[in-house]
Amino acid sequence: MIAVLSIFLPLVALIVIIILFCATGNFETLYISLACEFIIIIGSYLLGKFKGWKYGLKLKLFEIFKPNLEIRLSPSYLYRIQINNKYLLVKNRNRDIFQPVGGVYKYFDSAKNFLNEIEFKVDNKINIDTTSEKDLRIRIKAKYISKFLDWFYSNKDRETDFYREFKEELLDKNILSCKFNKIKMNKLKSIKNTIEYSEFYKIYEIKPKDIIEIEYTEDQYIELKELYSKSSTDYYFADEEEILNYGITAESQEVKFGDQTKYII
Repeated sequence: MIAVLSIFLPLVALIVIIILFCATGNFETLYISLACEFIIIIGSYLLGKFKGWKYGLKLKLFEIFKPNLEIRLSPSYLYRIQINNKYLLVKNRNRDIFQPVGGVYKYFDSAKNFLNEIEFKVDNKINIDTTSEKDLRIRIKAKYISKFLDWFYSNKDRETDFYREFKEELLDKNILSCKFNKIKMNKLKSIKNTIEYSEFYKIYEIKPKDIIEIEYTEDQYIELKELYSKSSTDYYFADEEEILNYGITAESQEVKFGDQTKYII
């Protein structure tokens, strides 16, 4: 429908211009009409371009007007683990801050053909090791944004389970016990496709997120309450106000929590 309108509207406008000029013979009217025709043609062109703007106008504008701009992508899942109105955070592997349990999704080897097709680059801001290998923390040109998001939301050739990071960050570090070897997880909400400029990485980013909750067994809930009563340099329980202020207090202006922490509230 949009494609038809993008062709039909300029044609109708041109016919109206011809009729007006024949009726008036006024060149001033002709010039004004031609200017209107130009605006309609440009508008119709953009209308046709926006037919695939399901991920929002802002992203579409980046695709059209900054097609070769490099964009950083890091789709992830984050756990909301809450007890006594506080949220469990763990120490970041690379920075001296706390953040929710979770991390970036990984791609499978079968995704390589697609990723090569969109000219992906491995993100160069994070050291690649056995833990971060095959993370979907990548860079692509803006013209491929919709194509990547279509692929990502198809769940094809990528990780769709949420347990790996839970195990790595809580069980493997002995923060939680084997009582959490099996957990019942629910996707609470998804935060999609906002594009923001990162002052830290000096690049535009898109960071889709899935927020995950756990349905605890009685034993698991008791263990979490015991964990809450302790203190550690490996984890921290923060309330909503602390998180919204990034851990900054009147006594300390140091940022203690990662930017993504606020999304679990």
